[in-house]
Amino acid sequence: MRKYALRRVPTRTVIGFSIYAVVCDCRFIMAGGRASALKKHKQKVLNANRNKRWSNLSMSTPSHHLDHSYCNGSGPDVAEEFEPEAEVTSDEPEVSGWRVGRRIVELGTLADNLRSCFFCTEPLHLIDCVGETKMGLAQVLRVKCRQCKGTNDVPTGSRHTTQRGGKAWDVNTKLAAGMVNGGFGESHVNSLLAALNIPGICRKSLKDREREIATELVNMAQESCNQSLKDEVEKSSGDLSASFDGAWQKRGTGRAYNSLTGKYILKQFKGHASLIGDKSKKCIAFAVKSKKCRICESAKAKEITPRKHNCIKNWSGSAKSMEPAMACEMLQGVIDQGHKINTLVMDNDSTTISRVKATVDPDITKKSDSNHTKKGFTGNLIDLSNTHKVLKNQKVRQHIERCFMYCIRQAGEDSEKLSNDLEKIVPHLYGDHTECGSWCRSEKNGYKPKNLPYGKPLSNVPLKDALENLLRKYISKADQLVSMGSTQVNESLNNMVSSKAPKRLFYGGSESLQTRLSATVCQKNEGYSYITQLNERLAMSPGRFTIKHTQSLESKLKMKRLSQSSRSSKRRRLELKIQRAAKDTTQSVLEADTYSSKIGLEEDVDLEDISLDIPSVLPSNSPYVYFDLETTGLARTSDIIQLAAVHNDKELNLYVSPKSQISPEASAVTGITYIGKVMKHNNEIVQCIEPRDAYILFLDFLESFERKPILVGHNIQVFDLPVLMNQLVKFDMLDRFKESVLGFIDTLKLSKKVFDKTDVSNYKQSTLVTTLLGIGYDAHNALADVKALRSLFEQKLSSQCGPDDMFTVHYYAARASLDPLLKDKIISPVIHKKLISNSLSLQRLRLIHRRDPHNGIRNVFSERVNSQTRISKSNAVINKIVDYLNR
Repeated sequence: MRKYALRRVPTRTVIGFSIYAVVCDCRFIMAGGRASALKKHKQKVLNANRNKRWSNLSMSTPSHHLDHSYCNGSGPDVAEEFEPEAEVTSDEPEVSGWRVGRRIVELGTLADNLRSCFFCTEPLHLIDCVGETKMGLAQVLRVKCRQCKGTNDVPTGSRHTTQRGGKAWDVNTKLAAGMVNGGFGESHVNSLLAALNIPGICRKSLKDREREIATELVNMAQESCNQSLKDEVEKSSGDLSASFDGAWQKRGTGRAYNSLTGKYILKQFKGHASLIGDKSKKCIAFAVKSKKCRICESAKAKEITPRKHNCIKNWSGSAKSMEPAMACEMLQGVIDQGHKINTLVMDNDSTTISRVKATVDPDITKKSDSNHTKKGFTGNLIDLSNTHKVLKNQKVRQHIERCFMYCIRQAGEDSEKLSNDLEKIVPHLYGDHTECGSWCRSEKNGYKPKNLPYGKPLSNVPLKDALENLLRKYISKADQLVSMGSTQVNESLNNMVSSKAPKRLFYGGSESLQTRLSATVCQKNEGYSYITQLNERLAMSPGRFTIKHTQSLESKLKMKRLSQSSRSSKRRRLELKIQRAAKDTTQSVLEADTYSSKIGLEEDVDLEDISLDIPSVLPSNSPYVYFDLETTGLARTSDIIQLAAVHNDKELNLYVSPKSQISPEASAVTGITYIGKVMKHNNEIVQCIEPRDAYILFLDFLESFERKPILVGHNIQVFDLPVLMNQLVKFDMLDRFKESVLGFIDTLKLSKKVFDKTDVSNYKQSTLVTTLLGIGYDAHNALADVKALRSLFEQKLSSQCGPDDMFTVHYYAARASLDPLLKDKIISPVIHKKLISNSLSLQRLRLIHRRDPHNGIRNVFSERVNSQTRISKSNAVINKIVDYLNR
C-alpha cells in the first residue's frame, strides 16, 4: 500500500491538458526544446490551472449546504497536504474499483464538485468515473470530462481543520466518535462495514481520528464536571454531599483484585428521599488509573526506546489500592477549586475513608451505602446456608433481609434504637414477639409468618446461635449503620461506562479508556446531545439526523423516567420481581439437578424432571387421531378384538385374535365372534392378526405423523385407555406408546360440559350423533364409531374444547397413588382432582418434598398457572399433605 499526498491530477493524465497547454507544448517542440524542459513547463502550466480552477470553483459554489451551517463559505481545499495519519490507498483496477460495493457519500458535496470540469468548465458525469482514491470512508473520484478528456479529482465529502493544522475527513472523525459512543472497537467497525459491503478503514487511520476526538472529549468532560460542581454548591448551600464508588476494568470472581486499570466516579449524594430532588445527581469529578501502557510494553519487549506518545500509565501500586488513591485525588481537586465535601457516601469494601481523613480532610464524615450493606448481609446468609439448609430457601433469606433493613430504616440516626431493634430480630424469627413492638404484626389473631417454612416460626437451635452471632457483629457497628446513603447513581454510571468500555475487552492499554470514560461523563451530565456538541467543537456539522436521533433518545429517556417514578410502575415492578422469584423457586424444585459447582464430579445426581406444564391453549399443529376399541368384555383386563384409528384420509382398522373367550354380551353388541381361530363380523369372515402385530401397527400409525398426535375417543378415560395400556404392558410397549402421543381428549366428559341433559336424552355416542347431527351409523363397529366421532367432534365439540379437557398418561399413575390419601381424608375430592390433572402423583409429591422440605410443596401448590392457582394456597391443605409426607 502506497501513501502519498493527494494529487490534483495524476501524472498519467497528460492528454487531459487544456488547449492552451497544448499550444505551448507545440511551441517548445518547434523551437527544439528538450524533453526535460517540456515536462517542467507542462507541470508549471498544470499547477497554475489547478490553483485557478479551485479558486473559481470556491467562488461559484454555494457557501454551504443545509447540513453544514458551520462553514465559513470556503470550499474544501483538497490540494493541501493531509495529516500524516490520514490513509490514502493505491488505485484499484476497474474490475474491482468504484463500481464494486457501497460508499458513504455527501450528496451535496458530490453534486457541487461535479458541476464543472476543472479544465473546460463543462459539467461532469458520475458515470464517467475512471477510478477512486479511498481514504477511510471518504473517497476522491477521478472523473473524465467528455469535452476535453481531462481527468478531474472529485471529493465526495467534507473536511475540517484539526488542532494540528491539517485536514481530516468529517466522515472518518464522526465514525471514531460513533465508535466510542457505541462502545465498540476497530474490528467491530470493520465487521459492520464488511457486512454492508462498504470498504473498511485501517486501524491506524481510525486510531488517529479517535485521538483527535479524545482531547475534546476530555476537555468537555472536565468542563461539565466543573459546571456541575458549581450547580451543586448552589443547590446545597455549600453543605456538599457526594457519593463515591469505583469499578475495575476487568471481570472478576470477587476473590482476585488484579485489574490493570480502575475507574472511579465521584458524584452527588443521593441518599435520603427528601434530598434527592435538591441535588444535581451529576458527575463532579472523575479519574482513571492504569498500570499498563501498550506502547511502552511493546517497546520493552522489543528492547527499544518507546516512540513519543501520550503515556497513560499512572499507577504502579496494586489494583486494590487504586480506590483510596482516586478518592483522595478527587476530593483534593474539589478543595483546590475552593469547595469542600462534608459528607461522603460509600461502601465498606476498602479503607478509603481512613486514608481520606489522614491525607485530605480529617473532618469529613462518612455514610455507609444501604445497597452494599444489604448485599453484605445477604452474602453472610448465603454463607450460612452451606451449614443450615433452611437458608437456601430464597423466601426465608428475603424475610430475614427485610427485618434487618426495616430496623435500619426505622432507626433514623438513633444508633441505640438500632441496636435494640437488631437484638429483637432472632426472637421474632423464632416466635417470641414480646419485645417486637409496632413493626411486628404478631398482635393480630392467627398471625403466621407467611415467608417462613409453611407459615411456622423457625425452630433450628444451631441456626439461632449462628444468626445471633451474625447480628451481634452489626450491633457493634450500629453507629455506622444509622442514616445511610446510597451509591446507586454511581452504579448506574458504572453500567454506562461498561457499555462504552466493555470489561471483556481491554481498552486500558491506551488512551481509549480515558476517552470512553470522558464520553460517559459527558452523556451523564449533558445527555445524548453531547455528540452534537463534540461535532461543533471539532468544526464539523452537528448533523441534522444526529440531532434528530439524540432528541428522540432524550424524549424516550424522559418518558421512561417519568413512567418508572410513578407509584403504579413501582408496584408493578415489585409484583413482577416477586413472580419471577416464585417461578424460579418452583422450577428449581420441579427440575432435576442441572447446574451447580462441581456437580459434574458427583456420581449420585438427581436427574428426574417433574413436568407440570399445562398449555394455555390446545396445540394447533398437533394432529387429532380418533380411535376406538371393541373388547371381549367390560373388564379393564379384557382382550381387544378390534382397533380402529382415523386421521383425515389415513385409516387403520385391525381385527385382533383374542386370548380369552368373547362374552355373549360383547358378541351381541359388536357382532364379532371368534370360534376355532376364525373371526367373523356380522357372520362374515374377517382376517385377524396376533395382538403383538396389531399393537406394533397401531404404534407405527401414531409415529407416522410429524408431530405427536392427540388421541380423541368416547369414554376413553375410564375404559378404552386402561384396556389398551393393560395390553401394551403385556408386550412391553407402554413406554413407546407414552412417547408417541401428546395427550388424550375424552368426548364423553367434554359432551357433559357442553350439552345440557335436557338437550340430549343421554350421552352415548350413538345418541349424540343421531340427535345433534341427524345421521345414523353402524354403532359398535370400531371403524364406523371413529368416523362418526370425528364428525361429532369437528362440528359440535372442537370449538368448546380447551386445554383443561386434555389429560396425559400420568393421569392413571397419579390417580392410583392418591386414592389412599382421598380415602384417609388427607385431601378432598377437589384437591384429588387437581393433583391428578397436574400429574402430581404421590411419588412426585415425595420427590418435591425431599428436594425442598421447607417450602417445596407450598411453592408448587400456590404457583400461578394460566391466571389460576395450580392447586391451593390454603395453609390447612398444604400442612396436611406436608405432615403426611413427614411421617
